[in-house]
Amino acid sequence: PPTGVFIESANDAFHLITVDVNGSTDQANVWLDLQNVTQYTNGANTSSDAHFPKYLQFGGSGTFSGYSTCEIGEFIAFNKVLSEEERQKVEGYLTHRWKQMVTLNPSHPYFSAPPVWSPDNEESLQAWFDANDSSTINTHFVKKWKDRANENEFSQTELLKRPAFIENALNNLPLIDFDGDADSLELSSRFGLGKNPDLSVFAVSIPDSFRVSMNN
Repeated sequence: PPTGVFIESANDAFHLITVDVNGSTDQANVWLDLQNVTQYTNGANTSSDAHFPKYLQFGGSGTFSGYSTCEIGEFIAFNKVLSEEERQKVEGYLTHRWKQMVTLNPSHPYFSAPPVWSPDNEESLQAWFDANDSSTINTHFVKKWKDRANENEFSQTELLKRPAFIENALNNLPLIDFDGDADSLELSSRFGLGKNPDLSVFAVSIPDSFRVSMNN
């Protein structure tokens, strides 16, 4: 498989998927439900001029291909590799907010209660897409999903390719549902970042398969 990737058969459960990429050291890590499942830490291919992301898509991979029957509740990106303490703070925030998704280990610093914290407390916050923020998203069939952090915006101009907005889906919070046929939301940018940036990304999602590739 490609470098920096893990692959596993999917199920119908929600998962917390976390990825960090160090653009200067050519390394990457992947966590599934708080467990580090990285297969290929080195060789993330960040030194390549062809390194992605150049084009971002929810609901599929590539450009208008590889559509997915996924659901997404929240997506957060930071423009740095978070420390363990910082990563655990995001984990605590997400797992307490999206209950029933994953249970924290009793040794986790936020096992008993979430941190008094929000993603926009961090200067490194680069993108934050939250299906529960009605000011950033239109309901029913999603035409646009706006970023709470910056001016990024995922969109779909074609009516029949717009994903559905599902209310009260997980812990009484809404989700974006992709049908696996042609639904997708696209963004032709790197969240305003330059080539091969440092990144830490968190996603609350039901993926139809797990695949996190750090090369092109």
